[in-house]
Amino acid sequence: MLMLLETGYSAGNQSSDAQLVEDIVRDIYGKLCPTERIGIYTRLMEIENLLCEQSWDVRRLGIWGMPGIGKTTLAKAVFEHMSSDYDASCFIDSFDEQLHKEGPHRLLEENFGKILVEKFGVSTSYMTRLSLLKDKLCMIRFLVVLDDVHNPLVAQSFLGRLDWFGPGSLIIITSKYKQVFSLCQISHVYEVQGLNKHEGLQLFSKIVFEKDVLEQNDMELSTKVIDYANGNPLALCIYGRELKEKKSELEAAFLKLKQFPPKKFQDRLKSVYSALGDNERDIFLDIVCFFKGENVDYVVQLLNGCGYFPRVGIDVLVDKCLVTISENILHVTDLIQDIFRDIMAGERIQMERCTTLWQPSSIRYLLEDDELRAEGEPKECHKCLLVAGDIEGICLDTSSLIFDVNPDAFKKMVSLRFLKVYNSYSENVPRLKFPKGLNSLPCELRLLHWENYPFEYLPQGFDLHELVELNMPYSQLKKLRARTKNFEMLKRIRLCHSQQLVEFDIPFEAQSIELIDLQGCTRLECFPAMTTLQHLRVLNLTGCRNIKTVPGIPPHIEELNLQGTSIEEIPISIVASSSRPNCKELMNHMKNFPGLEHIDLEKAKNLIKVSPYDQGFRKLVRLNMKDCFHLRSLPDMYNLESVQVLDLSGCSHLEEIKGFPRNMKELYLAGTSIRELPYFPGSLEFLNAHDCYLLKSVWLHFEQLPRHYTFSNCFSLSLETSIEFLEKGLTKVIKLLKEQNQEHIKAPAFNICFPADVFPGFFDWQASEFAVVELAPFTRKALSGFAMSVIVSFRDDCHNDVGLGIRCICTWETKEGHLDKIEKVFKCWNPAEAPTVEREHIFVLYDAEIHPCAGERMGQNMSADEFKFEFQTVSGDNKPLGVNCVVTDCGVEVIMNSKFDTTFSAVSRASVDIEEVPPHIPKEPEAKISFPPSSKPAKLSTVASKVKSKRFVFPGWVGCVPRVRKIKRDNKKDLMTLI
Repeated sequence: MLMLLETGYSAGNQSSDAQLVEDIVRDIYGKLCPTERIGIYTRLMEIENLLCEQSWDVRRLGIWGMPGIGKTTLAKAVFEHMSSDYDASCFIDSFDEQLHKEGPHRLLEENFGKILVEKFGVSTSYMTRLSLLKDKLCMIRFLVVLDDVHNPLVAQSFLGRLDWFGPGSLIIITSKYKQVFSLCQISHVYEVQGLNKHEGLQLFSKIVFEKDVLEQNDMELSTKVIDYANGNPLALCIYGRELKEKKSELEAAFLKLKQFPPKKFQDRLKSVYSALGDNERDIFLDIVCFFKGENVDYVVQLLNGCGYFPRVGIDVLVDKCLVTISENILHVTDLIQDIFRDIMAGERIQMERCTTLWQPSSIRYLLEDDELRAEGEPKECHKCLLVAGDIEGICLDTSSLIFDVNPDAFKKMVSLRFLKVYNSYSENVPRLKFPKGLNSLPCELRLLHWENYPFEYLPQGFDLHELVELNMPYSQLKKLRARTKNFEMLKRIRLCHSQQLVEFDIPFEAQSIELIDLQGCTRLECFPAMTTLQHLRVLNLTGCRNIKTVPGIPPHIEELNLQGTSIEEIPISIVASSSRPNCKELMNHMKNFPGLEHIDLEKAKNLIKVSPYDQGFRKLVRLNMKDCFHLRSLPDMYNLESVQVLDLSGCSHLEEIKGFPRNMKELYLAGTSIRELPYFPGSLEFLNAHDCYLLKSVWLHFEQLPRHYTFSNCFSLSLETSIEFLEKGLTKVIKLLKEQNQEHIKAPAFNICFPADVFPGFFDWQASEFAVVELAPFTRKALSGFAMSVIVSFRDDCHNDVGLGIRCICTWETKEGHLDKIEKVFKCWNPAEAPTVEREHIFVLYDAEIHPCAGERMGQNMSADEFKFEFQTVSGDNKPLGVNCVVTDCGVEVIMNSKFDTTFSAVSRASVDIEEVPPHIPKEPEAKISFPPSSKPAKLSTVASKVKSKRFVFPGWVGCVPRVRKIKRDNKKDLMTLI
């Protein structure tokens, strides 16, 4: 079996034995096999899984990917791996080329004749009429690979001659064109992906440095090359061999290779380029120059008016692996971009005519002011004829040049549709000089993307009637005013970080506009009413600190970003103009905006109050009011039925919340001044109430199990609240476990954090990070899991940078004498979610999956009657946190699956010495917890002792077995009672 080249296996990684063996075999294979097999093992397993999805008939599989990605190598590996499982097999290299050279009859005879004659006694006279022997051959299983198929019709015709294959046979076709597979009736296609980072580094290191492991100082450049090649193995090999000869100047050599790609790899891609029509070539060039990372539908709209057929063209480019689409976004790798630009540049020189320019020297030739050229500096001559009237697209990277632009440079470019001026090094400094100004821009422009635009206004005669997108980040614009009423095409305006912008005007006629981005326009003081803009979906005013009001919001807005503004009043309704101008509150007119999905008011520092309302946005999912420092109260939000996330963290003066959205799932309250919280909705899964120092009580009713609740630094929280919280939470666990057994629902899990001072003492904590639970044999079938608690001591704030989790490792001995285990990391909080944690805190943890097995299988898997637990603090990426954040105490309670009562008994203030079991009930062996000799001496923590001294106890829990307490059973009722 072929194995993937990987290293770094270790038994200390807590992986399973099977995984460890697989890692070792993979590593040994990697050391024995050549570089061509790097990454093969994983892909083989994926192909085997894909084949398993097909019925036991003649199976067909396609292997698809761009040139150099490893299709042939993978197909050969599959062939070598599987051929012994078939009665006969053959691999036809370069299928189209061989078929054209030999013809179908000769090719069939060469590859099948000898096998059929020697193995199955078929006469050569039947070689062209094998279908006549179908009854004789129908039980023979064949494996056939047709490699590098270009023409699907020829391939399908050849496959038609193989209709005598028996069930279980396998036909594999490799191609760089996806349409081949559909025409050959292949529905299962495996797309070969590039090598991942680890595989790429291993291959690159072997070729360039002749080492298995890279030195640290070579890692950065190697990673750049792998990212640039997108993990293409052939590209890494070719680029690696080129760089191997220039180890002393690798960075400079790599930059040169990007400008002048190696001919060997370029030749492999030329065949793909040659197969493109003019429509696809033009579309591809426009995507590479202007639309990488853009939405497909948006690009189609831009190209529709340019004489193209963009939908068809983009589908062809995807089919030929030149473009990929992920989440409806177009992606092109830098490697393909550079190589195809080089191929296209050579082709256009031969054509003596250029329409799209991206080479800085060519663009400078057209734009530069000859009168201001440095004395004696010659003007560069170009083989390609540059006619201003023919230019349709300009993509200029200004990072490597500075020159003076002719004020009439664009005057004759009457066909210019796309203009993009940018700096690839993101230096927000204008590189083009305009000593005489700029007199005009072409009126046919559909895309105007100009970073660091140096003027305060657009040119006087510039008509925007064809413009679809105006994108001018970091511009010097002061005022954007309409000079035409024809704005039917305009869809996007992006002027982010244009810090000189003071006036922004959108005319009534701009009915097609979908996005306005003015983020970081710090001097902008007013914003026009947009209630008539029916298609506006996104409005971003983040960081516009002088904006105090937005007079009208369109009805179909989906994303509204107002963080960092000085908003005092948001009249979210068409009738908002009648509202009081200084009321400093969010107005009660939300019902008019059913499409809004996201409201972001972060750092809207002047917002004081949110008014009550009866109807909410029907689609509002997230409401962010983080760091609204002066916000003091919130109304009942029960009717905001679609809201799932409410972020109020940092609202330090917030004292009152009258009600939460009914279907809310996430609630952030860190740093608020809340004293009492209303009922949580049953849907709530995540709560962060860190640093709510004044919080005393929480109204509780659990329709669902709380998943993740944090009450860190909530030192005012009442003991009664903590007891009720856990009592109801663990009661819900038992109910869910019962439902789970009956209805196969998802296993419950949760983790809850409290300050140690306010936590009830029904866990018997021991001063150790280890614990051993001993179970009586008769309790095994009823075991449903374990409720665990740990006390964590925080000696510094290291968790603030890396996050915090609690790792729980549960081990037990099987009847075969092996140790089995379950490991779970409970994520407590992410970096910066709980910046400073004072004193010790307690984490209560439960996961139904921390359970060796269920029902009758329990006795089969377990040898001893004990479970060993270990608890560790870890970072967000599961690394130990060290001595400054450690588990000091732990406790484990056994959860039993009761057939009767599924609730906990009420809290009792009576004595611990309770005896209510009738004397005639026979005693059973007890369930208890002990600790290994290597752990610290067993003693109750100071917190547990403090709570116990107040005599808060649970005298009888049905369904939960506390530690070191005897179990007695009523044989008649089969009901456990704990004393």
